[in-house]
Amino acid sequence: MSREAAVPTREQLWIMVDVETSGPVYGRHDMTELGAAVGSVVKGVVDRFEAFLRPEGAEALTSRDSYEKAKARGLPPKDAMRRFADWSKPYLEQGARFVARPAAFDWPWIVHYAWRHLGGNPFGFKAVCASSWFEAQGMTFKVDLPHVAVEDATIQLKRFLEALGMAPEMKETLAGLWTRKTLARSFDSPLPLEQMKELLNSQGPWQWVTGDSHWWGDYLGTASDGPDSFKARIYDVDGYRFEVEFASCSPRAEAEAAWKSLESLVTERLLPLVKAVNVAPCDTLN
Repeated sequence: MSREAAVPTREQLWIMVDVETSGPVYGRHDMTELGAAVGSVVKGVVDRFEAFLRPEGAEALTSRDSYEKAKARGLPPKDAMRRFADWSKPYLEQGARFVARPAAFDWPWIVHYAWRHLGGNPFGFKAVCASSWFEAQGMTFKVDLPHVAVEDATIQLKRFLEALGMAPEMKETLAGLWTRKTLARSFDSPLPLEQMKELLNSQGPWQWVTGDSHWWGDYLGTASDGPDSFKARIYDVDGYRFEVEFASCSPRAEAEAAWKSLESLVTERLLPLVKAVNVAPCDTLN
């Protein structure tokens, strides 16, 4: 079957890919993990792939734990990419399509490594961006990830298939119900991120953890689920940045009230708690 052949949506196979890298620039940094999961709406997740790739460089700006594991037990990149090509082949012959989140980051790494280490690209150039697809449906792609490539791929594939399986009228209803807001403030503080985390966790109301972004390095993060959900992060990028993404499927008036309460909590309690000064509105990083 041709990869372009028409396949009923619920039977279509999707290969979700996820990578961990030592930095944001392919050709300069290394891909340290490649994970994938394949499945369909009807069958769910049917198979997974995982490989650590031995780093060729010494610079590790991000995903440092993955970098150390890859140094210790990673395959030569050529062997890892050959394994991935062999694993993908039978699914591609059944019409599988690649998907990533965001495709603009993960997919170029895979294409670059294929050309560089295999001398060709058996995967093609097309990959659906799950984040963009969700936004086009009026929805938000929200999942918690452990930043282990195969686990991230599996979690994201399950969420993608769940959304694909919704009836069109349900997606329209959900899109109409959602209220979305963002808040972003730049600020200065004498405190390092770890000290901020201790203060925030000791005085509540949320529990913060340290994360590692491909693009922005270490950050503090917290999130909540439910009808009024949010994701908050504090980045150390040219000074500090406090960003909040809010999404609610509550009735409009209730969602607006929940947002006002959240906004007040951030500006009147949490920013003063981390000794923020020179606070100013700014654009979000993501």
